[in-house]
Amino acid sequence: MLLNPCPISSSRFLYKKGVFSAEMSELRDLKIGQVYDDACDVGFTIVSEKTGKPAVFARTSMEFREGDLLSVNFKCVTPGLTHLKAVIFND
Repeated sequence: MLLNPCPISSSRFLYKKGVFSAEMSELRDLKIGQVYDDACDVGFTIVSEKTGKPAVFARTSMEFREGDLLSVNFKCVTPGLTHLKAVIFND
């Protein structure tokens, strides 16, 4: 079953062409949580500021350069919204 981990408002992200993005320092209060009750996937929920509807995002990858974390990438796993992505940049 799909859970609603760690809800956060869409207003905390920039949105462009299906991708929500933000800098880690702007999301210090975001806690990543379990996405499914029967799996170890982790992520968070973006709640639309306009509609109030949730979209759950699961972590897909982490990008590193020379040992430093550059970004954490997520894909939306909410049915009907799987075209959406999110990226959190380590600033």
